[in-house]
Amino acid sequence: WMRLVAAAVAAVLLSRAAAMAMAAPKIRFVTNRMCPFAQRTWIALEEKGLAYDLDEVSLYGGGGKPGWFLALNPKGQVPVLVVDDEVVVESEATLDRVRASLRGPVARMPFQSFSALPNADSLDP
Repeated sequence: WMRLVAAAVAAVLLSRAAAMAMAAPKIRFVTNRMCPFAQRTWIALEEKGLAYDLDEVSLYGGGGKPGWFLALNPKGQVPVLVVDDEVVVESEATLDRVRASLRGPVARMPFQSFSALPNADSLDP
């Protein structure tokens, strides 16, 4: 009896893990390790524990930026996050996408002015 219950529980856990793996989006992160704006997205991906492929692109130098990169982001800026077939550019947008755990398109939150944020004097120690 106990073996049957253990086998049933194991089967449920394995099927959940398989479903989660199948539902996980394919993530490609295009960055330059020296860019602080891209580093924010990189940290967020790591913090969320999301699996991703990393492509590093040179932003400087005589060879210029590669054509495949400019096809993703004509501005030629990092970070670029490709989730399945969706291309997300700009640091804040990529953070929003990661923050939402990459479950479907994310609408940008309106910018709050810095005056709406609490200042250091108003925070509890």
